[in-house]
Parts: sequence; structure tokens; C-alpha cells
Amino acid sequence: MMAYIGRAASQFRLSIYARYLDETEMARMRQHYGQNAVEWPPLISQVRGLMASGAAADSPSARELADRWNQLSRPFAGDDAATRQKLRLAMQEAPELLHGTGIDQAMLDYVRAGISSPT
Repeated sequence: MMAYIGRAASQFRLSIYARYLDETEMARMRQHYGQNAVEWPPLISQVRGLMASGAAADSPSARELADRWNQLSRPFAGDDAATRQKLRLAMQEAPELLHGTGIDQAMLDYVRAGISSPT
């Protein structure tokens, strides 16, 4: 039952992403979406804990988690800046993409700040 619900949620999210991505980007997304599904919940929990502790987004611990986030996103999002911008826009304009994920806009902002902070 959980697998069915997970697949349905994935298909729902993919249908939203299709409004923002071109055919090539969607093909990549479909091929890799959910590839690292078991790795996301622990990472989300770690980021949430770090945020709750008051750690700055540019702290070494936050940057390490942001790098991991980036690695897990890479298979389905790729490295193209334009594609990543489209995904950010989708999450901003379609908050239902985040429902049930444990991720909210504050977390996305925190992770993005960690990714973009200098090392």
C-alpha cells in the first residue's frame, strides 16, 4: 500500500513539473525521479535538526548537508542552471509539490544558502 501511495505521489508531482520543464528535462526527471528516495528522509531530518539548533546556513555542517542535497538532486535535476531555476520556480509557484515531503520553503532557502555559500 505504501509503495502504491508513493508512486501516486510521484506521478502527481511529475505532472506538476511537466508544466515547467521541456520534454528533454522531463525525460530526465521521469528516468531518475525517486532514484534516491530512501536517502531523502534522513537528510531532511538532519537539515531540520540543524535549522532548529540555530546553525547558520553557511556553517560547515550546513554546507555539508547542502552538498549532499545537491548530490541527491543531481540525477533528476541535472547541472543546468536554467533547469534548476525552473524547478525552483515550480516549488515556489506550486507549493503542493512539497506537501508530505517534510520540506518547506524555509528549508529550501536554508539549503540554497548553504549551497551558494563560499567554502
